[in-house]
Amino acid sequence: MIPTSPSDSLHDYEALVANTPMGVFTATPEGRFLSANPAMVRLLGYNSEEELLASVTDIAVQVFADPEDRETLVRLLDQNDELVNYECRLVRRDGTPLWTSATVRVVRASAGRVLLHQGFLSDISERKRTESIMAARDRLQHLARSGSLAELLRATLAEAEQLTASRIGFFHFLEDDQSTIVLQTWSTRTVMESCTTGPSAGTHYPVSRAGVWADCVRTRAPVIHNDYAALPHRRGLPEGHAPILREMVVPVQRDERIVAILGVGNKPTDYGAEDLDVLASLADLAWDIAERKRAEETLLESEERYRRITECLTDYLYTVRVEDGRAAQTVHSPACVAITGFTDEEFAADPYLWINMVLPEDQELVREQARKVLEEGRAEPVEHRIIRKDGQRRWVSNTIVARLNSQGELTAYDGLIKDITERKSMDQALRESEVRVRNKLDALLSPDGDVGELDLEDIIDTRAIQLLMEDFHRLTHIGSAIVDLHGKVLVASGWQDICTKFHRSHPDALRNCIESDTLLSTVGEPGTFKLYKCKNNLWDMATPIIIGGRHLGNMFLGQFLFTDDMPDRELFREQAHRYGFDPEAYLNALDRVPRYDRNTVDQAMAFYARLADLVSTLSFGQVKLARAMAEQDQVKDELRQVNARLEGTLADKDKFFAIIAHDLRSPFIGFLSFIRLMVGHIEDMSQEDIRKLAEDMKGSAENLYNLLNNLLDWARMQRGITPFEPQPQPLTTLIRGTLELIEPSARQKAIAVRCSVPEHISILADPPMLSTVVRNLLFNAVKFTQRQGEITITAEQDEETVRISIRDTGVGMDETILCGLFALDRRTSLRGTEGERGSGLGLLLCKEFIEKHGGRIWAESKPGQGTVFTFSLPRISLDGDIPTQKDGTCDQ
Repeated sequence: MIPTSPSDSLHDYEALVANTPMGVFTATPEGRFLSANPAMVRLLGYNSEEELLASVTDIAVQVFADPEDRETLVRLLDQNDELVNYECRLVRRDGTPLWTSATVRVVRASAGRVLLHQGFLSDISERKRTESIMAARDRLQHLARSGSLAELLRATLAEAEQLTASRIGFFHFLEDDQSTIVLQTWSTRTVMESCTTGPSAGTHYPVSRAGVWADCVRTRAPVIHNDYAALPHRRGLPEGHAPILREMVVPVQRDERIVAILGVGNKPTDYGAEDLDVLASLADLAWDIAERKRAEETLLESEERYRRITECLTDYLYTVRVEDGRAAQTVHSPACVAITGFTDEEFAADPYLWINMVLPEDQELVREQARKVLEEGRAEPVEHRIIRKDGQRRWVSNTIVARLNSQGELTAYDGLIKDITERKSMDQALRESEVRVRNKLDALLSPDGDVGELDLEDIIDTRAIQLLMEDFHRLTHIGSAIVDLHGKVLVASGWQDICTKFHRSHPDALRNCIESDTLLSTVGEPGTFKLYKCKNNLWDMATPIIIGGRHLGNMFLGQFLFTDDMPDRELFREQAHRYGFDPEAYLNALDRVPRYDRNTVDQAMAFYARLADLVSTLSFGQVKLARAMAEQDQVKDELRQVNARLEGTLADKDKFFAIIAHDLRSPFIGFLSFIRLMVGHIEDMSQEDIRKLAEDMKGSAENLYNLLNNLLDWARMQRGITPFEPQPQPLTTLIRGTLELIEPSARQKAIAVRCSVPEHISILADPPMLSTVVRNLLFNAVKFTQRQGEITITAEQDEETVRISIRDTGVGMDETILCGLFALDRRTSLRGTEGERGSGLGLLLCKEFIEKHGGRIWAESKPGQGTVFTFSLPRISLDGDIPTQKDGTCDQ
């Protein structure tokens, strides 16, 4: 209908204003509402226009979240008379914030005075929330490029707290079993302000034990608890946790499984649907990024693990295919990069790299080895030097094993390159040590020996001189010392507290002492001495010790004061303050410093000069010479024994690594045979044949993997880098954990495993090491015990040791095998009763680990009568450390 009168038009206008979804208002310049349409009333949370006009007396304070925004709006209106799309935060009557966009104009009187403000107001909270979420997503995506998983999750929680006005936040993962929560990350604010104690990241927490915050897992839906204290099923909070007022937790679901939960809490006002949308959006984003970061970190860990493994390898294999008596192709194993720095692809791309990396002076030796194997079918191992890709020089040994066909013709040969740099360095160090000892012996025993090969302590009898100087100090109360030219104090008596407890304990005062030592060490001819007052204001003297025409040290006398030179106590008091000494204790030490007249000092120094000359003569000419002659044969014998032990150890290791090289090669040969068989005959093979081949290859791979793991553990033990952290614990705790690991293998062969270990026996042991020992022995028992057999674990203790025995009813072994079980160069790996393979290194590791604990291991066996492995550990008194149970044994 078209309005027909001004009154109709006014009525329609009022109806339009009343029904528009935008807030419409008029207000005074001072900040009071004059009118507001229903949308404006609802926007600010009031029930009627009258209530709004009566309640709001100051728009800046009661409506604006920041009163300065109102001041800015009024200032801009004064300048422009109209303001379009001014965005600011307002506060509803109940205190909840909202974002708005205002369009306001000024109504002025004819004289220009401002009468009122008219405006329209739109709620843009949803848009602002979306913008905030997008900005947060952008920040998190940017952080994901470089930050760690922990940093990313903490940033996500900070964003969630910011967007929902919360004060606590957490993000945890859920295991695949859907019943275990893996505690992961708390927000920085939570850690600093709310939770001072609690479980650490990585802790596994059953859902059944979790509080109401885990309701989102139980119900598989988001939960909001706006009145936490009133919840009937809440379980309370751990000590150190701040009170919870309200909380909101959302689950992250993937493929109908909950994979994570994100929660916030302690918002000043109730959580609502808008907060839930924000949190759900962030939770999904956080999981997607976290999943990617976990995959990246897993990849990095894998790469680092591979790098560590390759660093531990000290040898690699290569194979040369021979055609018509000439090398046709060489293939290097990937492990070559650990020793040479070059990859197998680089060796394949450059057929001369194998010889070019050899030091020029060693190349002819390597070529001669290759010629001999091609012409004679055999060649002795050689040792030579190579230049790695990074420029380092390394020593390697090259051992070749020929492959001959049925006609005895050479078809290929395999080589083992082993890094022997460490062994060569040990050999060199030993030779240098022998030279030094021999030179010292020659210098001592030969009349023409060079004293320059000796230090002062090699010549003088320090013990005899120490006793002499202590006797002299008791008679004269004069302190003295003998110091070599390296500053090493060999003999000392009567040193004053003011020096040892004060001057030499402070870096600045110590510099003064060192300066004094340096100046006094420049004394000249035998029989002369130098007198010097150090910068710490005490006197010292020195006379040289010259043997065989060489100045090797000095004899010192000090610290003292002259009787005719009274100390300035204020000067020493000032020194105490300068260096931070206790003034009273420092002055008391000063009072204990001896005071001599100059005549006494001259006589004492003359005595010391003669004593120094006597030391020089007797020490070199008689005392040390007589002792050295008596000890010469003993030193030489010890050197021979060291050499023999070292050569024996190196020979054992060479045999050991030759065996390992064979065991490493065998699975690869098997793999090649299987693959060749499949490539040539796969069309003729049934699924069952292929399955059997795959099972055989799997068995070979598992055996090779176990061999490498044991080899790496053994190598770490040899290098001394295996962590050793013994802890007190009940023996049954360790046994139970290991029994769980072997149970499937024992059940498969119907073997009964019985544990008769008393609960009260406790041990002090490194859990991973001892678990490895027990696990190896139990797996061996299962391996060599027939079906329906029995394995028994027992333990006993006496005053000194705890003995643990593992007995089986298996096939047993003869004396020959028994004697070589723990020998490095006689490694034995036999098939089990059902063809089970072993690495052959398990018992060697057991021996290393038990000896690391200070114990020993042995075996008793006869063919057909089973085997008993026993190891002993020193008994440790652990009274009060571990709760014990006098009676009973561990569970079967």
